Amino acid sequence: MKYHPPLQNFFREQTEKPQCPRLCFQIPLPPEPYLPGLSPPPSRHPLEPWSGEFQQNLLGHFPNPALCKRNLIYLFGIDLYHNGFFWEAHEAWEKIWRQVKSHPVTGSCLKGLIQHTAALLKIKVKNLQGAQSLSRKAISYFQIVLAVYPPAWKNPILGIHLPLWIKSLTTFYLPLWNQLIPLSPGHPPLIKLYSEN
Repeated sequence: MKYHPPLQNFFREQTEKPQCPRLCFQIPLPPEPYLPGLSPPPSRHPLEPWSGEFQQNLLGHFPNPALCKRNLIYLFGIDLYHNGFFWEAHEAWEKIWRQVKSHPVTGSCLKGLIQHTAALLKIKVKNLQGAQSLSRKAISYFQIVLAVYPPAWKNPILGIHLPLWIKSLTTFYLPLWNQLIPLSPGHPPLIKLYSEN
């Protein structure tokens, strides 16, 4: 799968939304990102048109991490994340996580993504303490996967190469943890999907 090109800064004012190749064309992006406490709540859930039997079929591809690229909700979450829709990405991934949360590999990896988007939302609303806590929790979930499933050091989980992903997240969040940023840290790491060796 192709990597996504670099995006503009998510946390500064933009005249245009960042352009990124879509992974899931079946579901349109929302018109505007929702920021809890700062913007009106969305009129409907981003996955509302995809509820019911179709969604259950999509969820059926989990917890096998190798099948994630067939899961439109997972891919839609990546589309949302890459385009700055952090609350919406959180909601999409949480729908899948609820079905597989007891799975130590898939559940922990999804929980890490969910906590990461929650940390980004805290940055957007200028809650440093919340962002620091959630970002550390996010990385800890990915580290759990590496601890309980050694093949994850070499083989991607949900298409993500976890050692590289953890390194990217750590680099991104380090200024936040050291309280060195003016809440404009640049765009978060892109999710690069890899194939298993």
